[in-house]
Amino acid sequence: MFINGLLLTLKETRKYTFLQPIMKYKDFYCVPKYSDGDKTYYGDVEGIPQIPMIEARNLDDFERLFHEAVDDYLEGNNRKHTSPRWGWLITLLVVIGIIVAAVLTCPKKDQHVATLSDRLSSVMNSQLTEESDEFETLGVLLGSALATPIIRNFISVDDYIVCSVGKYTYQGEEQIVSLGVFGHVFTVSKERIEEIVKSSI
Repeated sequence: MFINGLLLTLKETRKYTFLQPIMKYKDFYCVPKYSDGDKTYYGDVEGIPQIPMIEARNLDDFERLFHEAVDDYLEGNNRKHTSPRWGWLITLLVVIGIIVAAVLTCPKKDQHVATLSDRLSSVMNSQLTEESDEFETLGVLLGSALATPIIRNFISVDDYIVCSVGKYTYQGEEQIVSLGVFGHVFTVSKERIEEIVKSSI
């Protein structure tokens, strides 16, 4: 009985034979073994259970698949641990850059007044036609000349560090007439600016 068991064990052992020394690639090791029944080389990468068992019909393919499995594992591991960190760092630098740019280019009151005055002058000049007489022309020129001081006196600008807001107060009612950001001032419509000036005269 003992001899029969020993013979059976030896028979099973002969199915799987170590054919060559341990393979090494990038500090990873794998022992190729051969199955007589499947006519296949097989083996696991030592210490890395995440890599599936490698199987091949010959040793050259086995070694190639071993190298590919290690490379895929390292690439995925690096992407998992490195990409998010760099992604957050790049995002943070972009946000900081935008904030710094907004602070450095935040328009001041003079820029709000100049933009609003230009808008108003454009409205008044558009009202002139070839049939306009000297008095109408003089009135438009006078209105354009008065526009800047009137706007400067009646417009207040709140500085929010990254942007600025121009406000007009009339009869206790406050209205936003301009928004300054990244070196540009955006205003309400030309017609609205004209109404503000007329109500202030």
